[in-house]
Amino acid sequence: MTLEEQVEQYITIHPNKYTEEMLTKFIGYWGREQKDKPKWMHQKTFNIKLRLVAWHKNETVIYPKKNRVNKFKKMVSNINPLR
Repeated sequence: MTLEEQVEQYITIHPNKYTEEMLTKFIGYWGREQKDKPKWMHQKTFNIKLRLVAWHKNETVIYPKKNRVNKFKKMVSNINPLR
């Protein structure tokens, strides 16, 4: 079963749980070719539910875009151009 089929099967059981954008990024990351096969096939275990939960948590809680931009702005504002 391909990654896309696994994701499709999961979202038919759990509709509207994740955004289309998030699922596209997830499939793009795990589905990209690495050596001779997709990245997800190189993992010892690959549970779609657990991977999607972790991906969602990383996108929304740990690494939200807004916080990354704010951290960068704060870093840049602390640089003294006259140093």
